Amino acid sequence: MIDNQSDPIVTAAEKLETALAADVPGHEQEWTVRLHGALLALENALRGHKTAAEGQNGMFASLNELAPETLPTLDRQLQKLCEDHNDFLRLVAGLRDEAQNALRAFQPRLDKPGASAPHFTPQPANTGVPDFGAIRQQGSQFLETLRKHRENENKLLMETATTDVGVGD
Repeated sequence: MIDNQSDPIVTAAEKLETALAADVPGHEQEWTVRLHGALLALENALRGHKTAAEGQNGMFASLNELAPETLPTLDRQLQKLCEDHNDFLRLVAGLRDEAQNALRAFQPRLDKPGASAPHFTPQPANTGVPDFGAIRQQGSQFLETLRKHRENENKLLMETATTDVGVGD
């Protein structure tokens, strides 16, 4: 069983959940910076988990040692979990980009009339007012999907452990 206290994904997901739940009005920039940091931490945790799970000696490697009659079903489940890992990395990167775009809304505009300083590099134009509600909703949906994935992953690992030792024969 996974120790949730030391699991980097659980820790990062809790950090993201806390960031998403924080009040936004009057604290938009602070909220966005905190959110961006939480997303970056979760992205790093997901990358580490993907490597640990799918690597040559990863936790999914034990599936190769199971009896051939159990492999088709477990292989399909394993493929889905691996696809999820890739999808999660894309989703968290997309959310991180949303947070980065929201941060740009708080950057001073350098193209103001009369503000010419040769050492300033033009930044992308502000993208308008960020939709914090949509970002919060996407983040919450992502966390729920991640929770379900973790349950499925744990279930698969438990199934392979009981199949491997012959429990229930």
